[in-house]
Amino acid sequence: SGSVENAAESIEVLVDREGGYAINGRRLVNAEVDSLVRGLELESGGDLSLLVVLVADAEVQHQSVVSAMEAIGRAGFTSLSIATREPIEKTQ
Repeated sequence: SGSVENAAESIEVLVDREGGYAINGRRLVNAEVDSLVRGLELESGGDLSLLVVLVADAEVQHQSVVSAMEAIGRAGFTSLSIATREPIEKTQ
């Protein structure tokens, strides 16, 4: 069985500079671990085999990344990839 191009094989969790979270580009209403757990459960539709890609702003506080990792684990995901994103410079 070949993979379908449009099928979601991963979920991206973005941690921004202020410690806020977004799942697949949709910002969460708050930065609570419970909100991130619920968002991941909804986004995955219960498919815990999906890869979770945790992308953190290079200037974010470490605790926000640790909290995101905790939420990913609590939601039941076992595959995690971590990346950093360079801070975006403001243009004049």
